[in-house]
Amino acid sequence: MLLGNVILTRCDLTEIRDPVFKARATIILNQKIGRKIMCEAEEKWANELFSDGLIEGRIEGIVDLTKRVMKILGKTLEDTMAYLQLTDEEKQSVRCCLAT
Repeated sequence: MLLGNVILTRCDLTEIRDPVFKARATIILNQKIGRKIMCEAEEKWANELFSDGLIEGRIEGIVDLTKRVMKILGKTLEDTMAYLQLTDEEKQSVRCCLAT
């Protein structure tokens, strides 16, 4: 929960332009339960973003590896994916990335 607390302590409600949202945020952040809920939501959001970034990075690495193996060994895409023993999900991601 440290991440959420750090972000919320830096939150400057004076910068919020929408008066309705500003009033609601002030009420929520000034209540202990509201701050707890906001911290948990921010932590969940940050973890999802981190997880998505790891997945994207892993797929980019697999695509790069697939391209290099195809070039070095002169194999087709399907042969290369079989050679690398990619899962069906990884194969689908590689096909999508190479199609663009």
